[in-house]
This record gives sequence, structure tokens and C-alpha cells, in this order.
Amino acid sequence: MFFSRIKNLLGALKPCGQVLLYHRVSPTLSDPQLLAVSPLCFAEQMAYLSRNAVPMALTDMVKAAIEGTLPRRAVAVTFDDGYADNYHYAKPILEKAGVPATVFAVSSAVSAQTEFWWDAIERALLGQNGSLTLQLDLAGESRTWVLSGDPGAYPEWTVMDSFDPTPRHTAYRDIMPLVKPLTPGERSTVLTSIQNQTGVDAGPTEDRCPMTESELRSLVESGLIDVGAHTVSHPQLSGLSMEEQAAQISGSRGCLEAIVGREITTFAYPYGTKVDYTTQSVDSVKHAGFTLACSNFPGCVLNRRVDAFEVPRYLVRESPLSTFRANFEARMRGAK
Repeated sequence: MFFSRIKNLLGALKPCGQVLLYHRVSPTLSDPQLLAVSPLCFAEQMAYLSRNAVPMALTDMVKAAIEGTLPRRAVAVTFDDGYADNYHYAKPILEKAGVPATVFAVSSAVSAQTEFWWDAIERALLGQNGSLTLQLDLAGESRTWVLSGDPGAYPEWTVMDSFDPTPRHTAYRDIMPLVKPLTPGERSTVLTSIQNQTGVDAGPTEDRCPMTESELRSLVESGLIDVGAHTVSHPQLSGLSMEEQAAQISGSRGCLEAIVGREITTFAYPYGTKVDYTTQSVDSVKHAGFTLACSNFPGCVLNRRVDAFEVPRYLVRESPLSTFRANFEARMRGAK
């Protein structure tokens, strides 16, 4: 017990940076992928960080860690995908709290106002009721699901639940991991087939829009929020050829730079776990001229012990402030 307390004390004194990962800040009712944090929850979290941590811009944190000058209790806030609610809900909260942030945007979603594929599947399968048979060619075979039930009766259901209340939920759970590894062209074909068979028009819907070009430009005007790249169309990079990866990575940078009129130097790997990108992906990011890249696996940023092209992040979900605080402080104490 004594040595455990000493270890915790030393951990609390060690300079440790945490990079937090968000996706959406929105008062949404349905969130099967657990991507959204409510505006009230997010405001409480940012106020806590403002009072009890050292909020830093992501680039400043990584630079300080490399140089060995990272302050204790440093924290950086990031968002993946580039949802419009980052602009409408998160931006005012960040400005009020004085907390910098980086938004990693999917360039084609912004430039063409296309719907994120996971939202398209959710709308088609969980956004309506009624019965029909859905047939898809996936992973080299033809698969069939009988869709039925009223998903609207279960708005709080998520993929973390151990049961599926309707056949539509089962189909959703089955199809999502089958679509994730597809190439952008294959994914587009599947989404079109789903929309045609279910009678759902292509989105995006008002509450799941990506930021517009003007919103993205406005986002960075204050200087508090930076924009990074998140590929052209959010593929799983590990499933693409080297040429396709390079096009997704460098293409996103060029498109976003043209939109915001400034250099884009940061990148985040789509999905971001160790199976979602490869060493070739990292090389492509470096070759494209980025100075750092974020992953999606947990870990603290420590002085002189950070890989600028695989920066770890902690995923944040909706939770009471007490849970957020406990998790944040536990990670500080457990820094290694």
C-alpha cells in the first residue's frame, strides 16, 4: 500500500499530457455508435479542464513533449470527422472556456457535403420501421437480412448493449463491420444498394451534416481552433494500396488547404487503431508533409517519449462530470 501511494504521487508529479478525442457535440437522441457528447456535458468537461489542467494546442503539446518541456497536467482537445455540430455547439463552448482544439476533417464530406457512411446506414436501418428483405453482396458473398420492428421505440440502444431489440438492430450490428474495411468505391456501391432497397434518400440530414466550407473557414478565424486532415473519404487505410493511401492522405491536405487558405500540418488516421493503418500509412503521412499524426489508442504524452506520427488519444464519451474527472485524474496518476 505504501509503495503504491508513492508510485501514485510520483505519477502525479510527472509531466503528462493527455490528448482527448471527441467526434460530435450534439443533443442527439439516437447515438448507436456513442459518438456524441451533449453540449451540457461538454461544457462541464471544458470548464473542468480550464480550471484543473493546462489546455494546449495539439501542435504545441507535441512540440513541448519532444523538447522535454511539457508542463504538468497538459491536455489537448481533438475532434474527428468534421461534423457541423463542432462549429455550432463545440466552438462557442471552447471559446468560453479558453480551450484550444483541433478538428480533423474528412475533406470530401466538407467539399461535397456528403453523408458519413455510418450515419447513412443508421438512417436506412434504424431510422424507419416496417418490414422488407435486404440483400447485399459483402465480403465476396451474398447476404440477406429480414428487416422488421420499430427501432424508434429504442432510441437509447447502442452497439455496446448485449441484445438487439429488433431484427433491424441485428442487421445494423452485422453490416457495420462488413462495410468498414471496404474501399471507397466498394462502400459507395453498398450504400447505394442499401438506399435503393430501403427507399431512403442520400443524406446528410440536418443534424448529421459535415461542416460547410464557410463554417470550416470561420472555425479557424479566431485562432483558437485548428483544422487537420482526416483523409479524403474516411477509408480504413490498411485495406488500401500504397498509391490509394497516398492519394487519400495528400489529397485531403490539398483540399482542406484550398478551403481554409492556410497550411494543414496535422493528420488523424481514420478509426485509428493499430489494425486500421500500417507503417506505409505513416510513411505516406510524412511524405505528404504533415508534422504530426494522431492515432486512436490510449496513452499519455510524455516528455521525450512521444512518437509525433502516432500520438495516442483518449476517447471521451457522454458521462457525468464525476466520471470524466475520475478518469482524467487516474490517467495523470498512472502516467508511465
